[in-house]
Amino acid sequence: MQFFDNLKKGDFMKFEPEKFEKKWQERWEESSIYRADSSSKKPTCFVVDMFPYPSGSSMHVGHPRGYVGTDVYSRFKRMSGFNVLHPMGWDAFGLPAEETAIQNKEYPTVTVKRNIEKFKSQLMMLGLGYDWSREINTTDPAYYVHTQKIFLEFFRRGLAQNKTMAVNWCPELGTVLANEDIVDGKSERGNHPVFQRPMRQWILAITQYADRLVDDLALLPHWPEKIKIAQRNWIGRSEGHEFDFSTTANVNVPIFTTRIETLPGATFLVLAPESDITRKVVSYAKNQDQVEQYVEVTSQKTDLDRQLSREKTGVIVEGVTAKNPFTGMQIPIVVADYVLSSYGTGAIMAVPAHDERDAEIAKVFSLPLITVIETGRMVNADSLNGDTVEDAREKVSVMVDAKPKKRYKIRDWVFSRQRFWGEPFPIVWIEGRDNYELLSQGPIGKWLPNEPVFYVDGLIEHFAVPVLPEFLHAMRLPEVDSYQPTGTLEGPLAGIDQWVKAFLNPKTGEVSNQYNVDWMPVRRETNTMPQWAGSSWYWLRYMDPHNENVPFSKGSSQYWGPVNVYAGADHAVAHLIYARFWHKVMQDAGMVDFSEPFERLEFLGYILASDGSKISKRKGNSRSPEEVVQQVGADAFRLYEMFIGPFEKPIPWNDDGLIGCRRFLERVWRLAEKVIESNLAVSSPAVTSSINKSIQKVGNDIEVFRFNTAVSSMMTCLNEIQHSDVAISDFKAYICSLAPFAPHMTEEIWSMVGQKESIHVSSWPKATVEVGQDGNVVLSIQVNGKHRSKISVPRDIEEDSLKTLVLSDQSVQRHLSGKEVKKIIYVSGKAVNIVI
Repeated sequence: MQFFDNLKKGDFMKFEPEKFEKKWQERWEESSIYRADSSSKKPTCFVVDMFPYPSGSSMHVGHPRGYVGTDVYSRFKRMSGFNVLHPMGWDAFGLPAEETAIQNKEYPTVTVKRNIEKFKSQLMMLGLGYDWSREINTTDPAYYVHTQKIFLEFFRRGLAQNKTMAVNWCPELGTVLANEDIVDGKSERGNHPVFQRPMRQWILAITQYADRLVDDLALLPHWPEKIKIAQRNWIGRSEGHEFDFSTTANVNVPIFTTRIETLPGATFLVLAPESDITRKVVSYAKNQDQVEQYVEVTSQKTDLDRQLSREKTGVIVEGVTAKNPFTGMQIPIVVADYVLSSYGTGAIMAVPAHDERDAEIAKVFSLPLITVIETGRMVNADSLNGDTVEDAREKVSVMVDAKPKKRYKIRDWVFSRQRFWGEPFPIVWIEGRDNYELLSQGPIGKWLPNEPVFYVDGLIEHFAVPVLPEFLHAMRLPEVDSYQPTGTLEGPLAGIDQWVKAFLNPKTGEVSNQYNVDWMPVRRETNTMPQWAGSSWYWLRYMDPHNENVPFSKGSSQYWGPVNVYAGADHAVAHLIYARFWHKVMQDAGMVDFSEPFERLEFLGYILASDGSKISKRKGNSRSPEEVVQQVGADAFRLYEMFIGPFEKPIPWNDDGLIGCRRFLERVWRLAEKVIESNLAVSSPAVTSSINKSIQKVGNDIEVFRFNTAVSSMMTCLNEIQHSDVAISDFKAYICSLAPFAPHMTEEIWSMVGQKESIHVSSWPKATVEVGQDGNVVLSIQVNGKHRSKISVPRDIEEDSLKTLVLSDQSVQRHLSGKEVKKIIYVSGKAVNIVI
């Protein structure tokens, strides 16, 4: 590559990582030194990456950054005396693999296997210390049979429901699309119109856990505050009141509001276009055709598009009005797409003087604005004038007979996909209540919910029946030649006869394709689960990956759980909320003892292209890890990924920095040769002090994921010692601190100085002094009495200067995010305690 042209010939003659990196990777695999021991008495440390989706294209240089970070941390914790579990797996169900397989005219397992082999080879090339004996793949029947078992727990608890919901239907493509497959109301693939159509769907009742999902965020002090805020906003818990508006159409409209005291200023009512109430009211409208046309146009928009749209649109229902229950005034009714039937009651009272969205609609239709609150007191509100907001809230709720109510923005989770490549639901459908009652008397009975799940087709009731865990082999995806969309609202499985038709033994619960006169005919469920299913519990399977009977044993979850560090990018809301939800259901089922799956969350910043844009193959700014490793070696690549900037920040790639990391390793290599040749027993005090301070800082920085400053410290130390006499003992301590970052080179040097065991199972070096030779003192930084970081400062530092340094510490800033500092207490020469 051109960016290496500026290197002088011979620069890298002695340091040739290609001669030892592959060697050590093979030896580590042969010796299984990264294999976790579930019988060890050491303290455990469970580190999990948000596992990758092995798409058709291989990784670019931005992908491994998080994996290298958790690898550095895992190696450090292993050397610090912990029994480390650091596994890897693959999230491989979903639309991309299915479409690639269709394009290549092959079964999806072939596509997935090829992609996984590519991704895995790239990860192994970087020397990542995963316990590959625990590797999982969500598309492996041996894995997804346990996903099906967990779904059965949702089913029998009444949390898996079957409802008719609106889906995104694309007639041209003949398939249902997810929201992310739609851009501006059209399919991303082909740019075809998309319409919302009702369809029977599986729903998981996540709203029943909304309070726990909000309240238990308080149990997560080691999560970034911005992520917790995002989750609270996504769940959107609101406490308010619910009451009715009557209408001239003889339809009562229920309203939920968090500000009932503003009811005197409600000058119109707004209905969601798709709500049942709208259909009833519109039948009385003078402009029924106009309203219905607006409803049809709205059906082509996703909920997200409607929420994000800046342009507020709507239509007044002519000939029908509503009565404000406080003022007694008749007010207009508007159908507008900024109101969603999925939140609240599907209708709102519009108070344009106190709500920006309502004001925009009021401006469009020249509707009045009535201010009813000024400086905390009621105005223009008749008997309430002069009252405080709090008093008015209580009085109005009594006057209109409003009931206290909680509402949530989060909706129950639509858990169906009309695709082939997904986990089959462990559900079959039988006809008739008598058959259902008969089955409830047998072994299936203990898996049935209190309220049956059923739908009516004509005059026939169809009941959902679970397939028992011991018979789930009958619910594996069929291996077929064709799995194209059916062209109807149903998924491809509906067009596969061998899948749809089956028979169930009422005495045992067994399901088979073979006819038997005593067995009941059933239809297998033809929807599949979404890709989220397998990724909502996979970290628990790592604990016990070869258990054939249960997803994981109780003992394994008690030994390893919860995850101590969970790292990755994206997923601030959806995945993390879904994962927490599944975990809480499993806790209620007695499968786990702890309330939250992830004790600590480390969010990853992207590596960007050199111009600051997102790396993309289309833009031609993508770099492959193989290319970089071939040029500078895996260790230099790893070191640069950690040195490039703060772990949580997006950072542009810079080739000069990559070359600098390569040169740093070469200088360490040269120093190793010098140390081995000189074979000194004792270093100078200055060398010992420099190495000790570096070791201490590197360890502290790794613990809080400040990898860039850890690397900087090692570089500074090398500058200070490379021209001095360094004893082998001190140098061994130095390369131990470098080992998590550059595992191959340090392993090679470790063997050169006569060590038989791997450096990666050696002990983390201990700094022999806390106070340096330069008169500095190392202080503990505490937040509310808990140790969060350390800082080295002059003994006689002024208190104001010390406070400035302490508050600029990155680890401290993480714990202060969104908090108010009440005071800072300095215990001279020992600690600084920040009280928040």
